[in-house]
Amino acid sequence: MRPLLFLLALTACAKRVQDTTVDEVEVTTVRRAFANVHWVEAGELTLLVDTGIEAEADALVEQLRALGKDPAELDLIIATHGHDDHAGGAATLRRASGAPVLLGAGDLPLASAGRNDAGPLCATDRIGRSRLEGVQEASYAPLEPTMRLEPGATSNLNQLLQQDGPPAAVYAIPGHTEGSLVVTVGNAVFVGDMFRGAIGVGGARVHFYQCDLTDNRADIERVLGELAPGGERFYTGHFGPLGRKDVERLVERMAD
Repeated sequence: MRPLLFLLALTACAKRVQDTTVDEVEVTTVRRAFANVHWVEAGELTLLVDTGIEAEADALVEQLRALGKDPAELDLIIATHGHDDHAGGAATLRRASGAPVLLGAGDLPLASAGRNDAGPLCATDRIGRSRLEGVQEASYAPLEPTMRLEPGATSNLNQLLQQDGPPAAVYAIPGHTEGSLVVTVGNAVFVGDMFRGAIGVGGARVHFYQCDLTDNRADIERVLGELAPGGERFYTGHFGPLGRKDVERLVERMAD
């Protein structure tokens, strides 16, 4: 896709709200400035997965309230990684909600610097290359997370937050960044930028920035086979959400 067409597609998709349900898990996805923010309700558990960019954070808080989602109800805010479009609004959401913020420990250099250029970005296509300089230079107010998850570690959210509901967990899986996280709540799976949805049409795609595609494919296979064998719907940081078949087809294409 040409950069101009890409920008037009982003404009069309910039501000969108989508409600989905996976068994007992209710997800409201708010898309602002190209990035997805997921409000998740499951039993007693209420989470926010990703927070968008810093410049949109105040407007996001107001939009959530207008949707009947009171930030004060949040038990936990999770940034799936430390890039500005996922962690940039975390400090604002923490002030609005009082909820703790969880970040992968591998992304502490990103968060403490508040800059994407604290970690490498490897463009996978023309769109990624056309946006690389701007993405690399993006910044936000430095963030000190309340909780950290070490690379390779797992956190049982039901136990951590002492809340009943469908099984919920966070897995630290280095890949897109050193501190990338995957969140599972029942059969809903939140993958951050492990992969993305397609622009304007269905299907899963390799993310715009991924340095090791072999490792990336292995991580996706692990999510499908080990971490979320019953995963039905996959929520990405950009576009989506996706069905399981979409993700399985992506893995097949990556093997070719």
